[in-house]
Amino acid sequence: MAGGSGFNVNVPDPAAVQLEGNKTDVYERQQVRREKDRRMQSLSDLAGRLLEGKGQTDSVSGPNGSIRQSADTYERITEQLESFYETPQETAGGLEQKVDELNRRLEEAEAENRRAESRERMMEQSYRMAARYLNPNPEGSPGETEEEEKLEPVPVSRAESGTTSALKQPLTDSAFVASLAVERNYGFNTAVGSSYRMGMNTIPACISESQILEQGGRVKLRLLESLQAGSVTVPANSLVTGTADIRGERLDILVSSIEYAGNIIPVELATYDIDGQRGIFVPGSESRTAAKEVLGDMSQSMGGSISFAGSAGQQVAMDLTRGVLQGGTRFISQRVKAVKVKLKAGYKVLLVTKKQ
Repeated sequence: MAGGSGFNVNVPDPAAVQLEGNKTDVYERQQVRREKDRRMQSLSDLAGRLLEGKGQTDSVSGPNGSIRQSADTYERITEQLESFYETPQETAGGLEQKVDELNRRLEEAEAENRRAESRERMMEQSYRMAARYLNPNPEGSPGETEEEEKLEPVPVSRAESGTTSALKQPLTDSAFVASLAVERNYGFNTAVGSSYRMGMNTIPACISESQILEQGGRVKLRLLESLQAGSVTVPANSLVTGTADIRGERLDILVSSIEYAGNIIPVELATYDIDGQRGIFVPGSESRTAAKEVLGDMSQSMGGSISFAGSAGQQVAMDLTRGVLQGGTRFISQRVKAVKVKLKAGYKVLLVTKKQ
């Protein structure tokens, strides 16, 4: 038929329509759908009334008042829940500013620490250089000198020239017969006793060569007679070296060791002048010492009035300059204060041992 009024021309689609196997589930879903539609309709009606006028809706009393109150409460709770998941833009910007400020302060503190460490290193290097080149005690610290092991000095005396032997000497017949004719008195004991021969406790020596000495200088002495140091005999004309010690108008020479035939002999010998006084008489040394002290103090006061003011670099330069000037003035002062004594070759002295 052309119109097709009496026939259903729609063919059912077997893939789109599915038959439910359980009617209870279908009824429950339909009931839930109707309940949801009812709630949505109630909310839409409530929204329409709120748009018409909140003042009028608040004044209306009746069963709908509780619904409106519930809707308001629901709305407030929803806004609060949504606000929990939103990060305010102003708060995030403030945190970023605080982080940037903390990073900037940390960088400034690190830079200041680096500058302080650099200044400390420069100061330490300057002091190390000053201590290295301007050390007033270059020969060693007092602690190292005290720690040196001192050898036990041996007794020193003048060597005896005559040798007495208890061995039997060869005797000829004529000499033996002649000795029998001489009155010998073997059995007589005299009351006079044996004569006592006084020994000498000094060893003569002389200045080996002409030389100009300062405090702590080395003095070369030449022995005029042989000496006995322990079990070693040092012959005459041997060289002995001592240390000069200027005290007022006296030059004391101390001999602490003697070298002979590859042996180091520790001794304690003091030098006496021919007048019997300890040390060599050097006239005029005390007045020269006073004059040199005045000149030394004047030269030492030249480098103590320099000052700068400025940055850390200028401070380091100031310290280096002051160190160089003070070291130079100290060196000049020491050289000016040094007292020099001239000794002539051949001047005779006496060596006396402290340990007999």
